[in-house]
Amino acid sequence: PYPSNTTDSSPIPADLPTTDPFSTAYTHSGKGTFYQVKADACGTHSRSKDLVAAISRVQFGRGKGDPAKRPWCQDRCAHVTGPLGNVTVRIVDICEDCKHGDLDFSHGAYDRLGKRIDGIIPISWK
Repeated sequence: PYPSNTTDSSPIPADLPTTDPFSTAYTHSGKGTFYQVKADACGTHSRSKDLVAAISRVQFGRGKGDPAKRPWCQDRCAHVTGPLGNVTVRIVDICEDCKHGDLDFSHGAYDRLGKRIDGIIPISWK
């Protein structure tokens, strides 16, 4: 299901920051949720207790060939702040329902940021 074409003529929506998502100079903000991790877009298999997250398709990007060679799959991390604390996660997957700035966490990562009963929490990350 990954496109073989690396060019995308779709315009970037006006409300999306064009800042490099890997830059620590920019702080992203959005909603944090959690999911049951398993095989992911980077070709790895994570466990519920692992500190991993999924990012929006827009921010994950499109690539040609092996998805594991995409920039987010090269051990890129996000330093996240939530209502209950902070956590550093590895980005390993695509969150189809996430908007720019949102992250979907493993249970282990989410539990460091908020209470699961809340479901959706405010987050900031870089």
